[in-house]
Amino acid sequence: MTAPPAPSPVSTLPATPATVPTPEVGARSARIVALIVGLAMVALLALMIWGIGRRAAGTVGSVPVTTRPAPVFSLPLLDGAQFDLAAAQGKPVVVNFWASWCIPCEDEAAVLERGARTYRDRTVFIGVNVQDTDPLAPDFLRRFGVTYPSDRA
Repeated sequence: MTAPPAPSPVSTLPATPATVPTPEVGARSARIVALIVGLAMVALLALMIWGIGRRAAGTVGSVPVTTRPAPVFSLPLLDGAQFDLAAAQGKPVVVNFWASWCIPCEDEAAVLERGARTYRDRTVFIGVNVQDTDPLAPDFLRRFGVTYPSDRA
């Protein structure tokens, strides 16, 4: 007779329900995931509809701004006249600070001049020269065709 075989170091215990996933657990997890995804989609849809409603009401991107009149000032202009802000009451005023040595000022000069010509009946444009000498400022205005009033250097 031979001896019975020695026990194997690897256990061969039968599988228990806790160690092997059953199809019921997998199906339940899939239903939970589908429910969460569905709820997230419904929430996003509701948020989108709410945003569209706010946009239609004109309240998206609007910030209440308290407006007040600018302090009254006057400037001596290059042509010898005087600019008085009080004379422009009731109209928007565009104040452009510029200098002949300012590279971005050269780029914006044509755009501001076009705006001044287009809106001359409804808007006042005034240029404020910054740190220029007398011959450079008028030369800048001539070179870029600026016709709205500008102050002396």
